[in-house]
Amino acid sequence: ADKAVLAKALDYLKTRNAEIDEPYALALYGLASLDGGNPAIASGIAKQLEKMALTEDGAAYWNLETNTPFYGWGTAGRIETTALVLQLLIRESAGDQPDASRSDLISKGTLFLLKNKDRYGVWYSTQTTINVLDAFLASLGTRRDSGPQSINIQINGRPLEPIVIAADRIDPVSVDLTDKLNAAENRVTLNGTADSALMSQVVASHY
Repeated sequence: ADKAVLAKALDYLKTRNAEIDEPYALALYGLASLDGGNPAIASGIAKQLEKMALTEDGAAYWNLETNTPFYGWGTAGRIETTALVLQLLIRESAGDQPDASRSDLISKGTLFLLKNKDRYGVWYSTQTTINVLDAFLASLGTRRDSGPQSINIQINGRPLEPIVIAADRIDPVSVDLTDKLNAAENRVTLNGTADSALMSQVVASHY
């Protein structure tokens, strides 16, 4: 019975698809189609969303023209929309090697999410953060390397203890540098042992 109701709802949305021009709604429709066993519809929506991507400083995002059902808007709404679109693009490509243009778009969308963390290392609201983490989980599900990696940090040329991170870990790793800095300029360098992108965030407080 539940499947029949879902099928009717998706059929209704299919007839109204041309009227939907909001990336947030399209992404949800595509994800519902995937979960409802309609990969062909999801594929069409993914292609539609690829054309709606916007670029900024080497990153890609999808804009939100209205509010989310949870009243997200502005920066938080843009981040949440981008996270939902990425979930669809990643999941719709699962099992197949995505073409170069989609892989590049997914990388740029992920970069947008990483660059827009707030100072606490999350994404402004609980709802937005959940959707971002779901996008990262979808990305982890497509990775073929399963081993941990080490993050190496140097402060002014002095190495700290390496940080070992499991392949399935997506929560922020915080390092307190308070007693490792001097009063003049400081240089912080990071590198990882895995062949994957690495991004850091430095947060400073002063009085």
